[in-house]
Amino acid sequence: MKLKTAYVIPNPDQPRKRFNPESLAELAASIKANGLIQPITVRLFAPYSRCALVGDPRDAMPRYMIVAGERRWRAHVLAGLDTIDANLIDITDGERDILAIVENLQRADITPLEEGRAFQRVLDTGVTAEELAHRLGLKQAWRITERTALLRLNRPYLDLLEKGHLSPSQGTELARLEPSDQDALFRLIRDGRCDTYAKLRAAADALLAAASQGGFFEKPKASAAEAKALTAFEAKIEQIVRLIASGFKDNEVVALKKINPHRAGIVAAQIELISKHLKLIEREIQKAAIQSEIAA
Repeated sequence: MKLKTAYVIPNPDQPRKRFNPESLAELAASIKANGLIQPITVRLFAPYSRCALVGDPRDAMPRYMIVAGERRWRAHVLAGLDTIDANLIDITDGERDILAIVENLQRADITPLEEGRAFQRVLDTGVTAEELAHRLGLKQAWRITERTALLRLNRPYLDLLEKGHLSPSQGTELARLEPSDQDALFRLIRDGRCDTYAKLRAAADALLAAASQGGFFEKPKASAAEAKALTAFEAKIEQIVRLIASGFKDNEVVALKKINPHRAGIVAAQIELISKHLKLIEREIQKAAIQSEIAA
């Protein structure tokens, strides 16, 4: 069916709020030259919507709400086109919100914050995160809970995330914290002390640990035996570094020439286990370093 472009209105709860002007202008030029390939999808917005159909002499206010295709509709408006092809469907508000999310999840330019607001709007109707994940075809609900957690950010950090001055990872780690601790983590980010995700995660973990301990870190006093063990551990780490370095020459893995081919699978599994343990140790050491900075 063809509708008058002026009688179609966007969904005010559309997850996507930002539309790139340049790509919109390109789409408008393409539609003007080649026509619309895929019609937009709309629902009835008010009684007597039929008067918005092309060819009906009666005047009317906008009577159709977009379910899917707001970008295409905006391109029609930009191109000055009076009519637009549309498919009419009969759905509830809840179904409309789900379809709007589904359409935008397939686009690369929707922001995590836009997703969070869209997810929260559906959750507010009584739908659980697990139910919503199932309806959206997501295997796990963590994406929904992670995105909605962003809405707990302090207002200044919400604004920075929305404007792209905070990365999604930084926003996610900030959102794990209470408001005052968000300020502390942001200062670390601003000062360049969280320049990798591992450091960022360790800092958030450290602040969470501080909150669980009443906000104070007690610096443990190492005994002579513990200090000796620590020194031995550091020496072992240095040995491991030298051992790994000896396995390479001119970027070639020369260690392969020294390993019994019948035991290669066993060695590979042991290296994988060592890597996991070292990663855990690295994370805990980084957390301890951040805790010391915060305590200081």
